Amino acid sequence: HFHHLPGAPRRIIETYKGMNSFDTPCSGFVIRDDDGTVCAGFRQCTSSSGVGPHPWDVPMELRCAHDHSLTKWGEPEYIFNVSYYRSIPYDPSRPWKDIDGRWYMLVSTDSCNGTSNLVPCEEGGALVLYTSDKVRGDWEQIGTVYEEWRTVLPFSQETKEMVTIEYLGYFENDPYNGTTRVFFNNVGGNGGEINCCAGTTSYTVGSQRPGGVFVPYNDASFYGTSMLDWGAFMVKPNATSRGLYGIFALMGTGSRGYSMSRALGSTRDMVTEPGRRVMYGWLSHDNGAASLSLPRDLSLSPSLFLIQTFSPEIQTLRTTISPLSVLSRSNPTSHVGLRAEIKVEI
Repeated sequence: HFHHLPGAPRRIIETYKGMNSFDTPCSGFVIRDDDGTVCAGFRQCTSSSGVGPHPWDVPMELRCAHDHSLTKWGEPEYIFNVSYYRSIPYDPSRPWKDIDGRWYMLVSTDSCNGTSNLVPCEEGGALVLYTSDKVRGDWEQIGTVYEEWRTVLPFSQETKEMVTIEYLGYFENDPYNGTTRVFFNNVGGNGGEINCCAGTTSYTVGSQRPGGVFVPYNDASFYGTSMLDWGAFMVKPNATSRGLYGIFALMGTGSRGYSMSRALGSTRDMVTEPGRRVMYGWLSHDNGAASLSLPRDLSLSPSLFLIQTFSPEIQTLRTTISPLSVLSRSNPTSHVGLRAEIKVEI
């Protein structure tokens, strides 16, 4: 069971090289540093003034725990500035230590953000890579390592930044012996997509050498990309009569459904160390309510599709088994209480 701890990092008044902020953090991460200390990393979404000419020019920061119960946290440690033309979240990935012994971190942006070009950005989203010799060290920017405007649907396009990203590797059953990397992005999470995908989570399978570009496996899925969940996709009206089949029969403008996915793992480094990769997502409902999804264990198929299975720990929620009668049009509902496990056979 989860227990609430009173000392999680909170928003505070922050002043640093011209920045003055009392804002809540944007998306971030939790990592153990080189000495095993737990650190939370994030940046403020904005501030009243920034380290650069814009109020959104705020740095990536760490706050590290002072005790094992994670109730006492240190002052902000600013590790590098994030200063671009446009105000967007600039969500980071969780840092990882690659096989060259250096630490790396991705920051999400869009491909037009180094100029005065306004959105929509026809080149789509982009990832910028940073590196350091240690987590609490001197980070430096390497540059853009991945750009993409395509989605899983033909005649659709991503025209803004990548959002709430995740980056994982060393999956179970990886046909390339743990070297495959998988990048997760919430397509259109802040708007900007054309005909796809309502903010739901996509994944792209590829490879990356230490400090190098991310190279999708174009022979896997759609240019290396598929969806973690297809809940935002619906069949186009009269698709069959119009001769539309497969992905050509889909439109990706339904409810967001499953989105903002992040992973937990059994190792400190979830890119280069073998171990479990457990994914959670944000479930949004038509009535405006939201909830956390059930956890899914991730692995790879021989053809590089992501395999998802509900985590075995969920079985501990089972109590007594009370099979329901088969539902039909004449009996479309049944009262199951507050918790139920449903098995469907079609």
